[in-house]
Amino acid sequence: MYYRLAIFLAVVVGPHPVCSQRHDSFVASIDGGEAATRNIAKNYRISHIDQEPGVSYDVSNLKRKDDDPSPDTSDANRHSHGTYCAAILSASANNKYCGVGVAYESKIGGVRLLNGKDSMLTDLQEALALSVGSIFQADIVVSSWGPTDDGKTIDKPGPMAEKMLKDGVLKGRQGKGTIFVWAVGNGGAKDNCNLDGYVSSIYTISINAVTKSGLSCLYDEPCSASMASVYVGGKHQKHDHVPHNENMVVPQLDGECISTFQGTSAAAPLAAGIIALMLQANNDLTWRDVQHIIVRSGRRPGGLHGWKINGAGHPYHHYFGFGTMDALKAVKLASKWESVPQHTNFTYSVPHSPGDVDPEVDSIFRVDIELPNGRSFRTEHVQLHMSLEHEERGTLEMFLVSPSGTTSQLLTHRPLDVGRTGFQDWSFVSVHFWDENPNGVWKIIISSSSNTRGSLKNASITFYGAYYA
Repeated sequence: MYYRLAIFLAVVVGPHPVCSQRHDSFVASIDGGEAATRNIAKNYRISHIDQEPGVSYDVSNLKRKDDDPSPDTSDANRHSHGTYCAAILSASANNKYCGVGVAYESKIGGVRLLNGKDSMLTDLQEALALSVGSIFQADIVVSSWGPTDDGKTIDKPGPMAEKMLKDGVLKGRQGKGTIFVWAVGNGGAKDNCNLDGYVSSIYTISINAVTKSGLSCLYDEPCSASMASVYVGGKHQKHDHVPHNENMVVPQLDGECISTFQGTSAAAPLAAGIIALMLQANNDLTWRDVQHIIVRSGRRPGGLHGWKINGAGHPYHHYFGFGTMDALKAVKLASKWESVPQHTNFTYSVPHSPGDVDPEVDSIFRVDIELPNGRSFRTEHVQLHMSLEHEERGTLEMFLVSPSGTTSQLLTHRPLDVGRTGFQDWSFVSVHFWDENPNGVWKIIISSSSNTRGSLKNASITFYGAYYA
């Protein structure tokens, strides 16, 4: 599979074999370069993979064993991506260089996953890269990469990579769970993050970007799986003029500081820096605690319409999730947070499937949810899993409506998607129903703007969350 970006960052907060016994973060950058790393040098460490557990290594070529993720420095512009991300997250304080990181007391390590822009990756390589969360006990794993943002690609983790994500949240951080932070993607309105299985995983926190004015960025993808956004600058529309001084200043491999870096690639490490501060305030937070705090601490940027309130009273947006991250509010909540109850899930099959998906009208499928014994369940993620045959996939839209009336658009039109196979064994995820009671009738609405009839072969809805007393 082709991937758009080449960055893996691993952040470790708290006691760790390769760090001091303090509640700070261990960070690793995928990119190196002596000049460019002056402002993260205090926080950067490469550890030998076959010695003590470390977090920095190179899996871009499995024929060689390499614990140095440093890139080719011959082309600073092309290979500085990881350094940009590392600096946003972890650039040391008072470095007198390009800037300071959000979590400037963190330690950072990196995993090199790609050799170049058009690298092909295997499931094994992705799984090895993700193993920093489960095997090496990294507290936060930051990823600004994924399937090509071309508006027609559909891709998801392979079996080994999916297992590593699950192992990370179950075994990472001594059972509290590794925090996986993922960039939503830069495909713009013609793409949709639910067709990137990493971004839509329940185990990841996906992050979108916001302009200085509080508008969606030109490259933002609609995303019912996105939990939050952060300010990174950039354009809302193609012809907007944005001064360079409104963007982030980061170091390049050639030693220069640049102010043009943006995209959800920049948003993910910024969000990870805020999460590192949360863990610095309370290292007992679980992976789900972090998500709950993000839901409750988000702000509504003032520049964009489209905000709605879900059945539990949480504001949500199709681009911004639960709002822009507020570091101060999140850290304050983290410092006194009590962990949420045990994670659980239940699945209901969608009746009347197979069923027709009619052309140019809404096809509605209903599922009646009734929990046993009237127990109090609070929803976190809702996953709609299906196989759907349709010869004009890009014309489809999909919505999920809860008994409370909350509407989440799981799929938007993708005009460049000419796929003729529909969706085979695919999962769509929404966080918009967070904390809602799932009891009642749920509606799945599928519509097509084409003249082609399709067929929903099978479908089920899985509710992830917890029972409360």
